[in-house]
This record gives sequence, C-alpha cells and structure tokens, in this order.
Amino acid sequence: MNDKKEKADFRKGLFWALLNSFLWGTTFICSRYLMKNGSVDAITISLIRFSIGSGILFLLGIVFYRDKIFKVKAKDILELALLGALGVAAVSVLIFAGQKWATAINAALVIELNPIMILFLGLWMGDKIRKFQYIGISLGLLGCLLAIGIIKPDGINFETHHIKGELVLLAAGLCWACYTVFSKKITKRLGGFVAITWIMLAATVELLVVRLFVPYDYITPKGTETWMVIIYLSIFPTAIAYFAWSEALTKIKLSLLNITQYLTPVFTIILAWILLDESMSLLSIVGACMVLGGVALTAKE
Repeated sequence: MNDKKEKADFRKGLFWALLNSFLWGTTFICSRYLMKNGSVDAITISLIRFSIGSGILFLLGIVFYRDKIFKVKAKDILELALLGALGVAAVSVLIFAGQKWATAINAALVIELNPIMILFLGLWMGDKIRKFQYIGISLGLLGCLLAIGIIKPDGINFETHHIKGELVLLAAGLCWACYTVFSKKITKRLGGFVAITWIMLAATVELLVVRLFVPYDYITPKGTETWMVIIYLSIFPTAIAYFAWSEALTKIKLSLLNITQYLTPVFTIILAWILLDESMSLLSIVGACMVLGGVALTAKE
C-alpha cells in the first residue's frame, strides 16, 4: 500500500515539476514578445501579472490550504514584504526591462546561472565549496559568455547589441539568488505555498504604490493580442507554475526538483525558435550545453 502511494506521489510530483519547468520557460517568450513590441512597460506588466496571479493563489489557498493560509503572524509581515520586494517585484521588473534588448533564449540562460550565484552567496556567508563545484562555476560562466556572444571565435566582443539587457538580467538573477537564500527559514516555517502567496500579495501592493506615486513613462497595454499574452502570463507561468512548484516540493526530493529546472531554458530555446524566430549559432549551442552542465555540477549535493 505504501509502495503504491509512494509511486503515485512520485508520478504526481514529477508531473507538477515538469509542468512548472515548461510554464516558467514560457515566461521569457511572453516577456520578450511584450517588451520587444513596446506593448507595456516593465512595472505595469509586473503589477498586472501579480495582481491576477496572487489573487488566484489566494483563492487556491482558501480551497487547498484553508487551515494554513490565515496563520501568518503579524511579525512575519515585514519579512514577507521585504522578500516580496526583492524576489518577486524586483526580479519581475528587471526581467521585463532586460528583455527590451536581450533575446528570450539569452534571458533564460542568464537566469539559469542562479544556482551558481547562490553558491557564491553561500561562500560569502562562510559555506565551503567542493572541487567539482569550482569546475561547475567555471564551466557555467564560460558557457554563458559563449552563449550570449561575448566570447567569439575571433576574440572577446563587448559590443553586442543586447549586452545591456543581459547585465539587467544578471541583476535579476542576483536578486532571485538573494531571495532564495534569505527566504528559506520563513518558507520552511509557513510552507512553500502559503509563503509564496503572501510574498506575491505583498509584491503586488508594493508595485501598486510604485505605479501610483513614482513618475515614469508608463505604457497601458492595448489590443486583444497583447491582453491575451498578459492574461496567459498571469495565469499559467505565474499562478499555476508557483502552485505546481509547491505541489512538486511536497511529493519528490528537492534534488530531483532542481534537476527538472534545467529543462526551463531548453523549453525556452525550442519555443523561441518556433514562436519568435530566434536562432542560435553552433558556438551558442555549445555554450548553452556548458551552462546546463555547469549548473548541474554546481547544484550537485
């Protein structure tokens, strides 16, 4: 009986993990489409995305986590708000802003360096790094430089038209790495789904305050096609993807869940080629493989 239940949980967990990886891969397709066409600004789209996404998560929480969703204490509010600003609001705005210039493929590859950034943060905080992790860091960074076109057969090239976007995306990755490290305790205490629901709600309020009181050239989205992409982004890669992550986390080991995330840039590459007509050179493909291999070595326990 237990074996059957464990196998069933494993299959369900793997399904949720793969769904999460695929949906997060589509995030970069949506954001590149919206930002490349100038359909909306980074702050407005982030506000719309998380307003809808957090609302859906809150409703799901009432249905599936009713005994936990309202047990957040007053002392947790400030910490959740800070995490919302760092790991949700800032990351989203930076990803959208970066994709004004960077391709969806490069965005996914740069963000995929997150485990390497987390390892550097751990080193700064006193953790030890194993030998194979040094190899993973070196391989991942070299692969990233190849994939985004800084290293070319004829030498070093810092004049790529999208380098500005990739630097912004690196900042997004660093924010997410900091969020991952600093959110561990409260996430473990409240539970993954409850924590991300309140963090996303806090980020929505913060983005609303920015949108109302900070002067900026805001762009209100118009057109049926633009709104269809925005609604898809708000529901699937946001609400459903985070729900899938929390479900997978309860049914399979974290090490396996992390491995499935290496598929995110793979899905992005395929979808960007089909939907956005983006392509990669042979050197970029080699670099992408090096990034995935480097991340796998870095994240290895």
